[in-house]
Amino acid sequence: DETGREAAASLSARFEAEGLRTHIINLPEGRDINDFFLLTPPAAGQAEFKKLLNQANPDAYAAEGHANGVIKKENKEPQITSTDYGFVMAVDGRRYEVRGLLKNGSKLKATVKAIMQEKSKRRLHVDTVDFYSARSRSYLIKGLCDLFGCDENTIGEDVQKLLELAEDYKQPEQGPETKEVMTGADKARALALLKNPAMFDEILSD
Repeated sequence: DETGREAAASLSARFEAEGLRTHIINLPEGRDINDFFLLTPPAAGQAEFKKLLNQANPDAYAAEGHANGVIKKENKEPQITSTDYGFVMAVDGRRYEVRGLLKNGSKLKATVKAIMQEKSKRRLHVDTVDFYSARSRSYLIKGLCDLFGCDENTIGEDVQKLLELAEDYKQPEQGPETKEVMTGADKARALALLKNPAMFDEILSD
């Protein structure tokens, strides 16, 4: 509010008089810093606060490779690995294990296990998704945003790539079934056993 802005300007002037450079961050109307972080979802709050920092000091953010409050990162190609159960996709520290793929008409279902490695601690988000359902994808994206702390655009691109990989996935081909062939000697022994009057005694004593 106006009172807060006046107080911030007064403090800024005092700091600058001491030779300290300051930048005033203008929060949304009616919000203080506590309200901002308590009432804004974590992923959205981080992105929004970066935008506010960029507005307060655009030169510094431009120098550090920021644009519109979002850090510019190199476009890293996902690393794809086929597995016996499906596939694994890893991109920029985010790991997805996809298994149980089932394509049936208008549905493309799979179980997605997302893994976030934090030093010695590993966090997971596991969900069964129908990639052809917008609602199902949106629930998955929300859970992944909370896990990785990324914005919806980034995670949405990941999920789109997972969808494409799931569509192209083919079940591993089974090798030819091997049948055990009975030899002539085996057949002769089997026939001899069947003709033996003491067959049951011989079986029990074996």
